[in-house]
Amino acid sequence: MGGLLRKKVKFVLKKTRVAIFAVVLFHEATWLNYYLSNNFFNYSFPSQERLLFERAYGTSLEAWRSDIEQNPHTLTVLSEVLEKEQQEHSFPLEEIVLVSKNYLKQSFPQQFNTVIDDAVGTYFKKRISLRLSVCDEKFYLETNDHPLKTILQHEVKHAKTFAITDIKFYARWKALCRNQEKHSLYTDDATPEVNWRDIPFEQSVQLGFVSSYARKNVYEDIAETGEFAENILTSREDGSYPGLELMIEWLYTRKSPVIAGKIALAQEYNIIPKEFSEFVWVQKLYHDAKAHDSYIDTSKVTSFLEQSERFLQKHPNSVYNIYVHNARGGVFAAQGIRDNEKASFRIALEEWNKGLLSPYKDIDEYRDILHNMQGCYRWRMNEPCIASVYTDAIKEFEHRYLTGDVFLAKRGVNDLLYRCDVLR
Repeated sequence: MGGLLRKKVKFVLKKTRVAIFAVVLFHEATWLNYYLSNNFFNYSFPSQERLLFERAYGTSLEAWRSDIEQNPHTLTVLSEVLEKEQQEHSFPLEEIVLVSKNYLKQSFPQQFNTVIDDAVGTYFKKRISLRLSVCDEKFYLETNDHPLKTILQHEVKHAKTFAITDIKFYARWKALCRNQEKHSLYTDDATPEVNWRDIPFEQSVQLGFVSSYARKNVYEDIAETGEFAENILTSREDGSYPGLELMIEWLYTRKSPVIAGKIALAQEYNIIPKEFSEFVWVQKLYHDAKAHDSYIDTSKVTSFLEQSERFLQKHPNSVYNIYVHNARGGVFAAQGIRDNEKASFRIALEEWNKGLLSPYKDIDEYRDILHNMQGCYRWRMNEPCIASVYTDAIKEFEHRYLTGDVFLAKRGVNDLLYRCDVLR
C-alpha cells in the first residue's frame, strides 16, 4: 500500500515539475520577446514620433509600436496632459510606459501586476506606467474624455506630490483628515481593515474626500483631489458638468471646509494652479448667467464679464485662459443674437481670437472656438471667404489630432491661420 502511495506522489510531483517548467519556459519566451522586439528595437531604432515626444516633454516612451506608431492618437492624449501639467508647474518625469492589453506582450513585472494588482496606473522613481486595458473599462468610458487622460493626470499628481520637500505639507494635509477623536479617516490606517470600495461616495464627500478611493491613504487623497480639479470641465454625454457643479458647491455654495482646505493646500504647493479657486468662481458666474443658452440676466452677465476680465488681467498666462475667452465670446455672441447687431459679434470674434492665442490650448475648447468662429463669420458676419479658412482649419486640426501631433495643445493650427492672415 505504501509503495503504491509513493508511486502516486512521484507521478504527481513529476507532472507538477513538467507543468512548472512549461509555465516558466512560456513566460521566459514572452519576456524575451518583450525585451528584444519591444525595448531593444525601439531604443535602438526610435521612430520620429517618439523622438518628437521626448524632445517636447523630456520624457521617453516605452510601448509597442502597435500602441504608439499604429495608434498615434494616443500621443495626442498624452501630450495634451503633459503640456498642461508642465505649464502649470514643472515636475520630474523621465519615462511613460504603456502596458499592452495583450498579456503575451508584457514584461515580467507587468504580468505580475496584471495577476495580483488592479491598479490602472503607477508612479515610481520618475516613471509612470499606464495600463491600456483601461480603455475598455466602462467606468472610464462614462465621460467624453479619453480614459488614459484622467489616469495620466492622476499619476502626474503623484509625481508633483513626491517632489515636495516641505515635510509640513503632509502634516497639514493629514490634519484635515481626522475625526472628532483625532483618528485618521484613511482606510489604510483603520483597525480593523476597511476596503475603500465599500464606502459610498456620498459618505466620503461628507467627510471631505472627492472620491471613495481618496479615502485609501494621504497619497491617493492628494492625487485624487488634483485629478478631480483638472477634470471639472469634463462633460458627460448629456452635456452636464458634474465635476464643476460639485466643486462650486464645495468651494462656494455649500462650502466643505475640508475639501476647500485641501484645494488651498494643493494650490499653495503647485499641485494645481494657484488661481484654480478663482477660476471656479468665474465659471460659477458664467453658468449662473446662462438661461437655456440665452444670456438674458443682464446683471449676472455684467458680473461675469467684469470678474472674467479681472481674472485675465491678473493671470495672463493661466492654463484656464482659453476657457475664459471662449465663454466671454459666447456671451457677446448671444448678446449679438438678442440685439441683432454686429458689434457684439465682432467683440465675440476678438475674444475667440484671444482664446486661440492662449498659451495652453485645451483640445476640446480649441476645437469649439474654431467651430464658433466658422459659424460666426458665415452666418452672422456674412464673410464666407474667412469662414472657409476656418473650415480648412477644422479639417487640419482633426487630421493632426488623429495623427498624433505632440504639439497640438501648444500651437493648435495657428500656423495655418497665420498663413491665411486671419489670426492676429
